[in-house]
Amino acid sequence: MSSTRICAGACGTCSTSSETFRNIATYCKEIGVEYLTVYAFSTENWNRPQDEVDGILNLLRKYLDESCETLAQKNARLRFLGRLDVLPDDIREKIELQGSQSQFKVKEANRRLAMATKNVENAEENLRCANLGFKEGVLQTTDVMAAQTAWLQAQSQKIDAEIDVKLSQVNLKKALGVLE
Repeated sequence: MSSTRICAGACGTCSTSSETFRNIATYCKEIGVEYLTVYAFSTENWNRPQDEVDGILNLLRKYLDESCETLAQKNARLRFLGRLDVLPDDIREKIELQGSQSQFKVKEANRRLAMATKNVENAEENLRCANLGFKEGVLQTTDVMAAQTAWLQAQSQKIDAEIDVKLSQVNLKKALGVLE
């Protein structure tokens, strides 16, 4: 698929081409297509009039701005091929941002897991103290039950955090193109 074929001129209907791409990509995902190759900007496009080149590059900018987060949520990724060094700096930065965002999400997930692990340790200590206090007649059954509930919640949060870490690591591998 060529963005310039979808786009009938740099100033005319470019905005519809990213919507067309979204529809095609969504349909491909629904029917089980795992890989979709799109030629967004070929070397021949540099020979076009400057206003058309600018229009095509603006289309790419708009798509990158609108779609990267949506793609991540849908467990899809963009992989850019070709000579990225000839693209304007802002577009290259948007492309690199895709990998950086995934790396940040891995760091945040690991941070949440560390906090959840610490919360489990604290809840275990509280439960131990509550059980001891109950045995010595200092605390009531409701206090022990509250400590047990807190411990279970901490365990549940830790499991959720472990899942987040695994998912963020998979998404990072996808973003970097190294998923096995």
